Amino acid sequence: MLAATVYSTAPDPTLRDGPVALELMQRCLRGQQSIGPAVQLIAAAAHAECGDFAAAIRLAETSWRIAQSSNNAQLLQQCSARLEAYRSNTAWHEPE
Repeated sequence: MLAATVYSTAPDPTLRDGPVALELMQRCLRGQQSIGPAVQLIAAAAHAECGDFAAAIRLAETSWRIAQSSNNAQLLQQCSARLEAYRSNTAWHEPE
């Protein structure tokens, strides 16, 4: 999943490759019944990097709800920042 994170959120655009990130996430999640909120954020980033902002928003909102219900302030902050980007049809990337 680390590779999918890099391919979807790297600050250097030459390292990003949305389709590869999405394929890696799909392989990792194949057969999984449920995924945690941090993994959902990685999947959301991969979808956003591919331009599928509806899927990115759906996944990030699910992560946000889980973070809120578990009082996880750090995850809530991450979800909120990414949701703001995705709702503006912008992929979220790590700062340089």
